[in-house]
Amino acid sequence: MGGEEIGWRVEKFKEGVCYPAVGALMEFMLVEKDKTEIKIEVAEADNTLIQPLLVELLADKNVVTAQLFERHPVLDKPILAVTVKSGNPETAIKKAAKNLIGQFQQALDLFEKEIG
Repeated sequence: MGGEEIGWRVEKFKEGVCYPAVGALMEFMLVEKDKTEIKIEVAEADNTLIQPLLVELLADKNVVTAQLFERHPVLDKPILAVTVKSGNPETAIKKAAKNLIGQFQQALDLFEKEIG
């Protein structure tokens, strides 16, 4: 990659037109929702974040299913689908995300205590 290409990617990133492969910003769009199920399109899906979220969702006894449907890697955006027994799926997603924040905060605290 030449310097001009890197400069173009940085400028386009600042404009919100193009995201770099690393550190891209995920975007969510509601596709479908009912009482117990939600489907969300995840643009620029980062599996480093999505996979722990799925694991945390599946650990919730109220969550029936939590899946990421990935079709064509260029033409389609992945769909996050969550189904719950009761309550609403948005609450389950928020709870899972907050649990992950807590886990990462504990890891950071331990790192700072042990390493500095």
